[in-house]
Amino acid sequence: KAQKEIEVVEFPYFVNGTLVNVKYRGKNKDFSFEPGCEVVLFNMDNIMHESECIIVEGEWDALSYVEAGFMNVASVPNGFTLPRSDGSSSINLSYLDDYWRFIQNKERVYLAVDNDEAGNHGKQELIRRIGSEKCWSVDFKDCKDANEYLVKYGKEALAKTIEEAVQIPMEN
Repeated sequence: KAQKEIEVVEFPYFVNGTLVNVKYRGKNKDFSFEPGCEVVLFNMDNIMHESECIIVEGEWDALSYVEAGFMNVASVPNGFTLPRSDGSSSINLSYLDDYWRFIQNKERVYLAVDNDEAGNHGKQELIRRIGSEKCWSVDFKDCKDANEYLVKYGKEALAKTIEEAVQIPMEN
């Protein structure tokens, strides 16, 4: 996106302790992955064998929950996109396919995605796939995401968002 060399932060992606990809992110949300590498959830190793997990929409959001004391947090690798004008969905969750068993085995999944239209669209797709009976929604009130909430209110308040999460009602 930047079309030039820029300074980046590197986020390592591991599966079973093996580095499978690196995401490079610049300050203006410029990002890229290692070419030809596997795309998986960021911090996936820390949710694999847990009965509960938190799913967020960015590496900084995952690290914000780690700062608040939660290791069982993972981030979608490439965010969510808005629905297309023709009504179709452009959300790509294919990175879950090979590791679905590590989401499916959860008793409770906290959906702490961005407080915007794309995040809501992604949340609805995750609820559809995981099942509303296992999903709990996190409210960031006047903030866009976990990182903004952490900066504005502190780590104790961010931790409390999990305690205050609301179960998604089942349809029908």
